Amino acid sequence: MSNRHSYVGQNLSNRDFSGQDLEGADFRNSILKGVNFTGANLERANFSSAYLDGANFSESNLAQATFYRAYLVSAEFTGATLTATIFERACLICANFESARLTGADFTKADLNTAAVDIGSLNDCRLSDTTLPDGTRSHLPLMLQHIDTAKILPYL
Repeated sequence: MSNRHSYVGQNLSNRDFSGQDLEGADFRNSILKGVNFTGANLERANFSSAYLDGANFSESNLAQATFYRAYLVSAEFTGATLTATIFERACLICANFESARLTGADFTKADLNTAAVDIGSLNDCRLSDTTLPDGTRSHLPLMLQHIDTAKILPYL
């Protein structure tokens, strides 16, 4: 089955994809620095090994998307739906996950150092061997009682 949204290996820096329906899009190995995906439907999109420095995914649907080994420093995920999204081995330093829905997200071996994350949104996430926002490493699936000293946003 061919993908009607294939952007594999392309340089799409600073493009505006806001509000677009890009369900199942393939952005593997692409350069997407500063791209605006605000409000876009990116369900099941593949961003594996993509460079997404400063990308904006605010209010986007990224359910079941894949960010395996993606570079997402300072990426914006405010209010995004990230249900069952894979961030395995992704670099998420300084990323913002405020008000994001993260149920079932996989952060195995990801780097969340200094990321902004609502504590309650980490329920049911896989955080095995993950670098947490306070710089410590999680060696077992994270339990909320283990992150009371992390530098993350309080859950209200």
